[in-house]
Formats: sequence, C-alpha cells, structure tokens
Amino acid sequence: MRYRLAGKTESGEPLTLMYFTPGLIGPDGRRQDKIEVVQKLAPSAAHDVMAFEFTERHEVVPGEWRFMVFQGDRKLLEQQFQVR
Repeated sequence: MRYRLAGKTESGEPLTLMYFTPGLIGPDGRRQDKIEVVQKLAPSAAHDVMAFEFTERHEVVPGEWRFMVFQGDRKLLEQQFQVR
C-alpha cells in the first residue's frame, strides 16, 4: 500500500503499522493474528509504503488481511484485501 503524508518532520510522532492476518501459524506452531511495527517518519520520502512480502510458505494464509496505519491514537488509513 502506497501513501503520502504531508507535513512530516523527523521529530514527529512515529507511525504504527498494524498487519491483521487471518491467523498466520509460524514454524514454531504459534498463531499470529496481528503484527505491529513502529516506524519513524521519513521527511525526505515522497511516498510511504506498507507491505507484507510472502517469503515463506506458511505465510500465505487464505482469508481477509487488513493493513492499518496509526499516528498515536489517530488512524490515518486502512486497506483490506483477500488472499485466496
């Protein structure tokens, strides 16, 4: 997901990227329904990107995936999609 944030500064509140999965089961057998990443603002970047790369077979879980970007308590954007 590609997006653009206006008015970014290096001292600005970082973004929280939330990845909601339909139940990713890792090689260790643990279920992961949510992945959370905190990311500093990059004022020099014209566009920001949130992505998930399916690099391992166990990561390709059918169902609804949802990406959300927050800055503090404020939700900036949300995108959902289906993996089949």
